[in-house]
Amino acid sequence: MRKFTCTALLLGALPALPLPAAAAAQVEETQPNDGGQQDRAAQDRDALNAAMAHIRAGEPARAIPLLDPLLARFDAENADETRNVYCAQNQQMMILYSALGRQAEGNRDTQVLDSTWCTALWMKGFALIDLERPEEALGYYRRATELSPFSPQYFVELGYAYKELGQWEESAKAYRQAAEGAQMAFQDEERDRWLRRAWYGEAYAFIELGRWAEAEALLRKCLEVAPGDEKVLSELRYIAENRTDGK
Repeated sequence: MRKFTCTALLLGALPALPLPAAAAAQVEETQPNDGGQQDRAAQDRDALNAAMAHIRAGEPARAIPLLDPLLARFDAENADETRNVYCAQNQQMMILYSALGRQAEGNRDTQVLDSTWCTALWMKGFALIDLERPEEALGYYRRATELSPFSPQYFVELGYAYKELGQWEESAKAYRQAAEGAQMAFQDEERDRWLRRAWYGEAYAFIELGRWAEAEALLRKCLEVAPGDEKVLSELRYIAENRTDGK
């Protein structure tokens, strides 16, 4: 039986939370980082770390009450925002989003925030997936990808949510966008890790769609960045044994 392993299920592989200070990095206007902002940033990190601890412990339902107040506050604070708003996970994303904002229609200013808001969205979707509520998770992952359109992490999870719903075309599209983001926002080993996840997820969707040749090509690309990966090799064996395109 084929098994799909996703970051949402690999609790041991969940990243720690390298959360920067939660003061916004303003592209057009920098606000002072006062003590109140620092206190709130610390509280946000505490809430996210506590939520992650519950997810790691297999208690996703206990994570959600910690995340909902953060998300409600972020939504309220940005409800009347007229600038382009993005979340950046690293310096490269900050540069990309700054440029993207300048290219957007309407000649609006751009605000690039740190990853706190998107991390909360990601965790809420993550918890809902673990609670077997993928349809609800979609909205949180979609919002995260809107705020951070070059983040492979959020597109990988979006692709997995579509996979859980059997929406294979949408799943493949999300994984493809994850690969595009990885190539733009990361370098070296970190980029390769995200490419492997993205290409593997897209290949899995293509197998379900009977697009054997495309799936095989993606899996072979996976081996270029992850030589000897047993899960990739297993999928290639599955294709060889089950393909129906005569190749």
